[in-house]
Amino acid sequence: MSDQPPFSAGNFLLGLFTSLLLVSIANIIAAAFAAQSGVRLLILLGGVLPGAVIAFLAWRAKKDSGFHLGVIIGACIVALIGGICGTALVLS
Repeated sequence: MSDQPPFSAGNFLLGLFTSLLLVSIANIIAAAFAAQSGVRLLILLGGVLPGAVIAFLAWRAKKDSGFHLGVIIGACIVALIGGICGTALVLS
């Protein structure tokens, strides 16, 4: 028998949209502080780290199969987009 609750699409969508909203806000704040520093590595990390950290924390929690999977996927999406934007700023 598994202690894990059954997958819930509603919880998945809640985790996904919550993660997209909150991690995007954290990403914008981190990228703004990194851009002020002018250090290219910090600019790149400022775009990637918020999403990567939240995805790692949600992966470690694993409490609800639907919600935490939504959080992981949302955080990975934001980390990917943040990494692309950070790389574009570094290369420009």
